[in-house]
Amino acid sequence: MTLKKIKKFGTDYDSDEIVARAKDVNPIIDVVNAMTDGTSTAAAFSSITVDTIAETTSGNGVTVDSVLIKDGAVDLNGAADALILDADGDTTISADTEDTINFEINGADDFQMTANTFTALSGSTIATNTIAETTAGSGVTVDGVLVKDGGIVCADAATLEVDVVNEATAAAGVTVDGMLIKDGACKPSSVQLPTPYGTAASNVTTVEYGDGRNITTTLSFTDLVIGAPTAGGDSAHGVLIHTLPQTTPLLVNSISIVVGLTLGSVTTDTPDV
Repeated sequence: MTLKKIKKFGTDYDSDEIVARAKDVNPIIDVVNAMTDGTSTAAAFSSITVDTIAETTSGNGVTVDSVLIKDGAVDLNGAADALILDADGDTTISADTEDTINFEINGADDFQMTANTFTALSGSTIATNTIAETTAGSGVTVDGVLVKDGGIVCADAATLEVDVVNEATAAAGVTVDGMLIKDGACKPSSVQLPTPYGTAASNVTTVEYGDGRNITTTLSFTDLVIGAPTAGGDSAHGVLIHTLPQTTPLLVNSISIVVGLTLGSVTTDTPDV
């Protein structure tokens, strides 16, 4: 429908006179630039006061300056910085990238959310008193370091750098991979040496502990053959299990051997009487 006449206080105005006389038509609308079929435009500094705006076509919603209001929801349609939160307009929430929510604070993008991931961008910090595991028993992984049940597990070949490690329980000391460090000293028998002194024989494994001066050597045997019996006669048997170094002076205070043997098949003859 095209508006042909506007009546005010008994006076008719043709549509051609609307622009010139709009201010006299209705005190609610200051200036009307044009009125055509299905469209009306309010000029600058004009306002429309209304209690309800309803969609014309069912299911289409109402669009206000590219913002769709439909079925109780607001659709920003991916516009950048579309939801402004503060008075000066520099703190916003937007999703101008598909499936990504950006949080801008004081004009800078500080945080970002994607599916299952919340990211603090460079220069931003997440401050919290407690970080709890989502799945029971899984712990929390921080840059490859697993924090779980009060303990810390580092990835293989990772380095833990710290200036001071203190005992948690008074007088208990600190144990590092089996080595007890307590009251400013290391327990010598707890320090495993990287290279054993001497040479182990076949089927013998050597592990040595000490401080480089006082050394404890532990030998482990696997399928060690002590000797084969001599048929029809008396014989004594033995086997070399470890050779001490000959170029390094050693002071041997004591040697003790504790051996547990598991015997397979044993062949014997009639002992001499």
